[in-house]
Amino acid sequence: MARKVKCAVTGKYGTSDEFVKIDGKYYSSYDVYAEYAKSADYWKKLVDVLACDILGYEPGQPFPTLLTKRLKDLEFYDNEVIYKTVIYSKDAIQYSMKMKNFGSDHARISYIMAILKSNINTVFKQVIEERRQLKKPTKTNIDIDGMDETKNPKQETKDISKFLED
Repeated sequence: MARKVKCAVTGKYGTSDEFVKIDGKYYSSYDVYAEYAKSADYWKKLVDVLACDILGYEPGQPFPTLLTKRLKDLEFYDNEVIYKTVIYSKDAIQYSMKMKNFGSDHARISYIMAILKSNINTVFKQVIEERRQLKKPTKTNIDIDGMDETKNPKQETKDISKFLED
């Protein structure tokens, strides 16, 4: 007997027969779960790179919550785009962290976010173009020699000459 369940990602309701149960939670489809898992993986990578590699925190050490709050300001972009922007800007961020003197982590995070905001549109356009390239259908080559002569690829015209009187 199916019962009413809620998708953990979309919040939509459905029955347990229609939805997919993964790790004790229901999802409206496997694709929704896969997209959520991919986004969560990019979020973990993103926070790890910013907190550990750039800000110098040890893995497992609590980092300022300001970092996650400021990353939420970029919620228009998906986590993949933000992560790729961090990787794209990593050299500039690390250079500025070494060369400038910051009084607090708040100032360092604000400077990092300014760098990310200035580069994110460039990376966003690159990611969109990559996705378009993946979705483009490949052109199939038509074998002209193998075509049947009785089937004309052009639209056949109707001959009305038999109805006309000479």
